[in-house]
Amino acid sequence: MPLAELRHIPPSEPGPNAKYRRALLAEAKGDPKFQACLKELCRTDVSFWVSTFCMTYDPRLKCPTTPFALYDFQKMACQRIEEAANDGEDICMGASWLCLAALLHRWLFRPDQAILLVSRNESYVDGRGNPKSLFWKLDAMLGHLPIWMLPRYDRKKLSLKNMQNGSIIDGESTTGDVARGDRRSVVLLDEFAAFAPGDDFRALSSTRDVSPCRIFLSTPCGASNAFATVAKNSSVRQVRLHWADHPKKGLGKFRDSKGRWRSPWYDKEVTRCSSPIEAAQELDIDFAGSTGAFFDHERLDYIAKRHVRPSMVRGDMEFGDDPKQCSFQKSP
Repeated sequence: MPLAELRHIPPSEPGPNAKYRRALLAEAKGDPKFQACLKELCRTDVSFWVSTFCMTYDPRLKCPTTPFALYDFQKMACQRIEEAANDGEDICMGASWLCLAALLHRWLFRPDQAILLVSRNESYVDGRGNPKSLFWKLDAMLGHLPIWMLPRYDRKKLSLKNMQNGSIIDGESTTGDVARGDRRSVVLLDEFAAFAPGDDFRALSSTRDVSPCRIFLSTPCGASNAFATVAKNSSVRQVRLHWADHPKKGLGKFRDSKGRWRSPWYDKEVTRCSSPIEAAQELDIDFAGSTGAFFDHERLDYIAKRHVRPSMVRGDMEFGDDPKQCSFQKSP
């Protein structure tokens, strides 16, 4: 199989992708020259490496361990992570498996990387047997790589060291002074919106000088926490992985009267949400809607359309230095 064609071949669907992998691994078996060419191609193309050699885990599927076959919008996100790490810029996004795959790629193919993974408690960083933990996901991906691709490495609690190129991945749980005084190539802050109130802004401050590249990984959970702050910061790269870009979830998508994306998949998922807040947080990536409000906005709109008389006059109140003095300026 010509190497020039390999870069564009990995199918995005798990079944065809698994078949492609089996054929490629069979061709590489016992052929050190071809293995070396594949490793070089993987080194220069993180999306190819993920789609050809990484596995992911989803217990909702009949076969939970499945090929990590990237769709185009995920390949774009993977490239954005690589660019942010190379250029030394912060990045804000979701998708923990994708972020960890990109960081494992750096650990595997780039020398002297010092990567730090942070989550809100130690069991979520490196919990033995806990699929939610960050190191469990790294171990799962490492465990499915072909032997000829694996370096000599040392795996300890909260630590993964590549003995051949000197790169390391360490883990730490959240404290107000997380990583302070440390020096890292990349820092990943997992589920950043779920950090305890106060800890999130302290972590934002304590990691600022630690690394030029911080990955703020989370789904929205309110509009007044540190994650919402970085998500609105124009100097932070924003990667939006929305369900509407997914070929299956976005099938038949359309904009409703309020400009929101809808699809048959979305409408079904909304019925399974416990509240509009959950839908805003988990489906719409809506910071304002992902926090509780005293009045439900859609209910207010419904009432306004049916029971509120149209305004007789519109304008603005203007206040001077004396709070008792004000004037009303009618709108044209």
